Amino acid sequence: MPKKKDLPEGWELYSIMGEQVPGTKFIPFKVPLKEDLCRRKLSVDAWFTPHDLVRRIPKLKMVIDLTYTDGDRYYDQNILREHNIAVVKIKCAGGPNEVPSRDLLQTFIAAVDNFLRSPASRDGLIGVHCTHGLNRTGYFICKYMTDRMSVRPQRAIEDFEKARGHKISRPRLVADIMKSTSSFNPQSPLSNCYDDEGASFSRFRR
Repeated sequence: MPKKKDLPEGWELYSIMGEQVPGTKFIPFKVPLKEDLCRRKLSVDAWFTPHDLVRRIPKLKMVIDLTYTDGDRYYDQNILREHNIAVVKIKCAGGPNEVPSRDLLQTFIAAVDNFLRSPASRDGLIGVHCTHGLNRTGYFICKYMTDRMSVRPQRAIEDFEKARGHKISRPRLVADIMKSTSSFNPQSPLSNCYDDEGASFSRFRR
């Protein structure tokens, strides 16, 4: 387990953030860090703090934190709330053999659905992060796309990986996404973002 004042393991190996996933409100990024930690451990051009996140994504209205941590281990979430950004914490283990439970997935889906029914969703974006903004982040985003938007699993993975700029590296997560079956809801706010062949529309692009 990393020491409290260390950078998350492998954090520097991944880009700060990706692009908006086509046809969705999602934008993936790695976990922001406290300014004090950035100051002590990183060159200025590698910093990524909550203030940097707000500056980089002015339309950000909700953040879903998937890290397996308590409280504000990596950053002060109140900074986001001060900018009227809702924060949802879903504590999810991230080991190489871990596949998130159905309960955690349902919590994620409910949080996204509730956001999409709110006025904030009109032009707002949903940020999703785990430690690296890749495996758990990609899993939950792809599962929402397959289970709620009727996107083919392979297409969901491809769209996420292209947007993030990195490939999902956990085979068990990829396998679980690939066996997804849709519980498509035609009343979902995102139900018309993909056509019947899984091609994304541009309605929700930045």
